[in-house]
Amino acid sequence: MRLPSLRRATIVTSKAEQYRRLARDFHSMARSLPPGEGRSTLLKMAEEYNQLAEVSTRNEPTKNAKRQMTSEDIAYLRLLADWHDRQARYVLLAVPAGQHDQGRFHSMAAARLSRLADEAESRPA
Repeated sequence: MRLPSLRRATIVTSKAEQYRRLARDFHSMARSLPPGEGRSTLLKMAEEYNQLAEVSTRNEPTKNAKRQMTSEDIAYLRLLADWHDRQARYVLLAVPAGQHDQGRFHSMAAARLSRLADEAESRPA
């Protein structure tokens, strides 16, 4: 299974683009799994992130407008990072040793979201 590379991660200021990127990551993970509950869960998560991207796009003043992340945005990133961290721990504890790709994905997503939140907090207002 091919996991999303952290090297290709870039700073994205648009919430919609962040959601689209996460949705693509979930779709990528889902394609590599056999049909079943794990795959359908990842596809549902991808769809939720795509819906968040659509809502966020409608709420953005212009397509290329860049805005400063608010404390609410940062708190949401941290909440998502925490969720992915808990999912990673669950998968690593509950899934047989040879099938930890999903746990690694959640661990990488948690790290990426935490890093985005840290970078947003460190930017001058």
